[in-house]
Amino acid sequence: MEFLPPELVGRIFSFLDMRDLCAVRAVCRTWWEIANHDRFWRPLVTERGISERLLSGTNDNSHAILKNCKWANICFSYYQRVLTNWVQQRCKITRAPDSTDTTEIHLPYMVRVFEPPDHHFVEILELKGGDFVPLDKIRLPSDPMNDVSYDLTMNKNNVFVVYEWNKSIIFKLVDGSFRFDRALFFTDTGKFISCSKESDVDACIRLYSSMEQIFPVAVTEEIIWMYLLYPTFVVKGIYAYNYVKSEWVRALHPSSISPFPTLSTSDKYISWFFDRKFIVYSLKGAKLFRQGVEEIVKVEWTDSGCGFISLKDGYRRASYVDLHNLKFISLQVENSIAIALHGIERLAYCLCKLGKLAAIACVSTLTGQLMWRSIISRSKEDLVPPLDVKSAPKMCVIHGKHIVIHDINVFSQNIFTNYAISLYSASDGQLEWCHQFAPLSSNVMVNHLSDHFIMIVSEDDEDDVNGQRLTLAQQMMNELTENEEKSLALARAIVEAWAA
Repeated sequence: MEFLPPELVGRIFSFLDMRDLCAVRAVCRTWWEIANHDRFWRPLVTERGISERLLSGTNDNSHAILKNCKWANICFSYYQRVLTNWVQQRCKITRAPDSTDTTEIHLPYMVRVFEPPDHHFVEILELKGGDFVPLDKIRLPSDPMNDVSYDLTMNKNNVFVVYEWNKSIIFKLVDGSFRFDRALFFTDTGKFISCSKESDVDACIRLYSSMEQIFPVAVTEEIIWMYLLYPTFVVKGIYAYNYVKSEWVRALHPSSISPFPTLSTSDKYISWFFDRKFIVYSLKGAKLFRQGVEEIVKVEWTDSGCGFISLKDGYRRASYVDLHNLKFISLQVENSIAIALHGIERLAYCLCKLGKLAAIACVSTLTGQLMWRSIISRSKEDLVPPLDVKSAPKMCVIHGKHIVIHDINVFSQNIFTNYAISLYSASDGQLEWCHQFAPLSSNVMVNHLSDHFIMIVSEDDEDDVNGQRLTLAQQMMNELTENEEKSLALARAIVEAWAA
């Protein structure tokens, strides 16, 4: 490519993702100058929810490091602060109303719905300068025959759906605010009725009442995934529906009676476990992977693949699927409890139990080979991890530098707890800090753990953390160091949040 004109090299660079764009910058001075241009960086940065508004009011002076590339400066400055604040345990609190029912965060937006008496509204907040500030509060239609709370699903930052019984209402981001797109009504005849006029929704509610109940689990700009229940709350089917073209994309029917299928979603993929099969689809509906297992314990995603822990023949097995090349890799680590993927390098980290010991194992997702293992805690008795998927330990990788694990308290004889978070080095598994965020008597549970936010449910009426269910948004900010660019390239956001 050294003989190609800069214009053609730039055209090639326009097809690269952020990881590859960072890589080509390091090849030579010429490529560095070509790659450092806003026309490459702006779309990659904005699709991750990053903007100048997130850095406003933070006294940031690092934006001028790279000439002609403001968006690369914003990106690197932004992610470096995330990394540093994880190490220094710095955070900021955003409190949620006590009636908050469901919260979704996809930067720069937080969306939440409520229990009665506030259940006729959906609230949208936007992250600016480290704080979630109110952006909009949208009134939802009420059903006089079935006036219950709406639930919420959001797996991209530009579209979400609220749903209740047989109706789903989709909102899309238009010119910086979320607006009504359409309402979908599933009828007793097995058809979707689409209403594109907001003024007609109330009439459609009265006209298209149904005993059918749907649960949307993922929504994109065109497709909604859901499972459908019989009136007896047994799964009738799992469906993908193109609501723009009004056509079915996928229909899966469990052969056995199952109350609820196990599922996991990202912004690109969705997986289902039912009928003792683990199946991965793209959100557009293409089947990518299928394997027979007894149970799925955990699924984690990157842009190119998924790692999962399955139960087969009584043993927990860790595996990785390269979804770009459709290749399955069995990871050489035993008794895995949780799994996290590096995101930049082809590595997976597994939390595993070795009798009375808890350890972090680093494994190659190219070969499945064990790279290293580090003992992180010891117990007086044989370790018995939680069996429930929701309360099982959770872990993630912070920008390729650190591993954060919930549910491991190195200072307690009872290692598996719901009130401790620990940070370890991603290079050797050594402990950096362990923080107990709630009293031993607290009734708390981490619902979600990622590199940018944590969602915690507290069921204590007098919680010593803040006296009620809350949302804790953690702003990770510090100065840019140029040698961190590779490790920061695929990081997805800046906020850590505890949300009721």
